[in-house]
Amino acid sequence: MPGHSARSRWHHVQLGHLLTAAALGIGTALGGAPSAAAVEPGADLAVGLDATASPILPMIHYDVVVTNRGPNTLSSATVMVQLDPRVGAPPPGPCLFDRPTSTLTCSYAGLAAGATGSIRFTAYFSLGYVTTTIRAAATRTASTPADPNGANDSDTATCRWDVGGVLQPGIMRC
Repeated sequence: MPGHSARSRWHHVQLGHLLTAAALGIGTALGGAPSAAAVEPGADLAVGLDATASPILPMIHYDVVVTNRGPNTLSSATVMVQLDPRVGAPPPGPCLFDRPTSTLTCSYAGLAAGATGSIRFTAYFSLGYVTTTIRAAATRTASTPADPNGANDSDTATCRWDVGGVLQPGIMRC
């Protein structure tokens, strides 16, 4: 660079390294070569919990939905579903049920970016003849690669058991 001192040329080269490194998404050490300090973007998982009521029984069909918003493929994920403590028999299905805590542990694997996985189970409740609200919550508790956005890692569902009259059955509404 004609007309520039050696020190000025050195600063110009360093600025060039910084701009190139920023464009490539990598860091640079001062006065050194670019370093591989780039962070893996992970797999952003969005968790959904949908509830569908049985028309006349105190039971609810739940769908635990996990969508991989990318950019990487999901290797594995665990979603915990906290059910109402009045859940009756263990829900059949692929998730593991823990009776003392009324939780299900559901596992997902191999979801490409943009793909969705869903697990459906049915929960039966011992509600008696009292009108009441039933809540459930699904939360991602672990995943590989890491999830960079925790804001969409949980969802809730609320249903209501309305007691019928003397000769009328109760009604579940979600």
